[in-house]
Amino acid sequence: MRTDDVTVNDYGTYVNRVIFPDDYNRRPRSFCRFSTALFILLVTSTIFAGEIYIENPNTYRTRLRMLQPGDHLQLLPGEYKNGLPIHFLQGQEGAPIIISGPKDKPRAVLLGRQGHNTVSIINSNYVTIRDLEIDGQRLPVDGVKCEGHANWAHHARKSAHSSS
Repeated sequence: MRTDDVTVNDYGTYVNRVIFPDDYNRRPRSFCRFSTALFILLVTSTIFAGEIYIENPNTYRTRLRMLQPGDHLQLLPGEYKNGLPIHFLQGQEGAPIIISGPKDKPRAVLLGRQGHNTVSIINSNYVTIRDLEIDGQRLPVDGVKCEGHANWAHHARKSAHSSS
């Protein structure tokens, strides 16, 4: 038997070992089916790879509205005073929209604002938020909230650092 290692991409499924029988030359149909399936898997996995955007406190809101499945918005260190509206963002299974800050200090800090929830979610799905610090500044607002007037939200994940 012969084995090959195959890796698809960061978002897709990983195929660790592909095993070919010693007599695979005598089975062209099964090998052709396998080759076709592998090709389709590779093509569809790379379609959802998306783009990586790096934005600062002055530019992130414009980019936020344009995110597509598989896109990754990386926020630079700084204070983000206009909240994070996750409104009508549509990721997909296997190609979520990712919004993140730096893993280490200095961090991207989302500051609370009077009358506004810091991270507001409305009608969005397959969105991952991580490595952001949320500072409510002792205001009577929610740090992360799926708004009551939203029709739905699902597959939203957060991993955020919080301070008072």
